[in-house]
Amino acid sequence: MTNPTAAIDFLADWRATLQQRLTGMGYPANPSDSFQIVSTKYFNARHRRITQQPRDILKAPQFSCPPELAMALSRLGNAIQVGTDLMPYQSTRLSSPKFDDYLLNDWDIHHLHLGTGPHPKVPNFVARSGPVLFARLTSNTAYFIGVLAHGSWTMIQLIEILHQNWPSSIQEQRIAGAVATEKKPADIDVEMLRGANVNTLLEIAPGVVYRPLGGGYTLDGTAMRVAMTVTRSVQTLRKLEKWTRANTPALLKQIAQRGLTPATPPRFSLIVDQHEVHIRENGSGFDHQINEPMLTGWLA
Repeated sequence: MTNPTAAIDFLADWRATLQQRLTGMGYPANPSDSFQIVSTKYFNARHRRITQQPRDILKAPQFSCPPELAMALSRLGNAIQVGTDLMPYQSTRLSSPKFDDYLLNDWDIHHLHLGTGPHPKVPNFVARSGPVLFARLTSNTAYFIGVLAHGSWTMIQLIEILHQNWPSSIQEQRIAGAVATEKKPADIDVEMLRGANVNTLLEIAPGVVYRPLGGGYTLDGTAMRVAMTVTRSVQTLRKLEKWTRANTPALLKQIAQRGLTPATPPRFSLIVDQHEVHIRENGSGFDHQINEPMLTGWLA
């Protein structure tokens, strides 16, 4: 038997958890933000930030760097290999959790600035450089594509270099059985379509077609991976709410067996950290641990 009188709002609990995480990441809280807004901010910020872990560096044969930026590139390379925080080298727009990085969302490519001193106005970042490093970063490898002019966001050459040198690294996004089209897209086509939030398939050689390496974006520019994660989080939370309502009698029985007194009506909250998930009855303080690796993974 379910207990429909139990007070449960796991979406509100999850929103509070994500808001706390955002605050810890340096983003100010906005009490009026909805669940959807807070979730999108959090997952977008996580999507754009580069995880701190050591990576090997692979350079394309055609890779080159202006001599005046060689020292900065070496310093950045050391940071990548050691696994230190790369946020100082990223766009200052990372200061906003709402900013959508179209290059990352579309092609899974980061641009990193090659400054050696601090930014004159945003001290947490390095000084901006004209040319920037374009690189694709996986969990253990940094693929150095090139040092190109800031703003080269839609150069199909970036994908061509990845395909020519490390095709196995992007194989999952290649469309099997693709056939040649009459007209290959040009950089300007990518720019126009991206500006209209239209995802683009890229044919970079006859019969070689890639879907967006970064998963693409929605009609409002949000990363598709972010939007899908928000949707999955709602589904997971609703499933847990349903489970809790269905198991309220059993949970109340366990509370009584421990000599504890639940709230009237019982109120259950979702407590999540990067290691464990608990369903807590607030009146008694009784915790029931559950296995939900998706939730803990989103906070890890």
